[in-house]
Amino acid sequence: MKKNNEIVKKTSLIEKVKKSVFIWVALASCVVAASIMILIVLFRIGMFNAKVSGELNKTKDQLNENKMAVKELKSTLKQLNTDKNLGSIKSSEEAEPIQTILDALPTEDNRLALGSSVQEKFLAGIDGIKVESINLSDSDTSSDSAASTNGEFGMQNVSLSLSGDPDKIQDLLKRFERSIRAVDIISIGATASETGQLNVQINASLPYLSPIDVQLKTKKITDE
Repeated sequence: MKKNNEIVKKTSLIEKVKKSVFIWVALASCVVAASIMILIVLFRIGMFNAKVSGELNKTKDQLNENKMAVKELKSTLKQLNTDKNLGSIKSSEEAEPIQTILDALPTEDNRLALGSSVQEKFLAGIDGIKVESINLSDSDTSSDSAASTNGEFGMQNVSLSLSGDPDKIQDLLKRFERSIRAVDIISIGATASETGQLNVQINASLPYLSPIDVQLKTKKITDE
């Protein structure tokens, strides 16, 4: 009986030890798994923070470059505003010399303004010239006609049909040469009438530069 009792006690003790070992092994596995998960989360958080810091540094560098560019631009504008050559061709006494540059290269395809400019700056004050027609259109080239934003060049075509005294026509062409705004004469066709008058067809193109679109943007950073 004693031996049987001892066997039963030993067997019961062994079972308890097995259960305890199983429980400790299970707990240890849970701790290890939790530790691994925590390390993974901490690693991802660290990588995300490093990614955010990198983007912040890029933004900081870009802002510093922009500040330097603004300083250089202001310095250049001040120098241009003191340029005697620009001051001598101002459109008015009240205008600043830098306005001459802005007038020379408009920022949009404004046909009404262009037509008014052609009549007031080129044709006005020349007696003896009869304007038959003025036609305005975009450039035929797809790259130019598509220019509308982000600092791209565009072209406006002007077609003039005129008649008048040859000397007066020559005065008009000299105005084109002295124009502040760049004028590219594409073609000139002329025929003489019995009265000595010239019938002239002038095809020209004038460039414009669309403004650069500057915007503040937000960037979403993910941990993926």
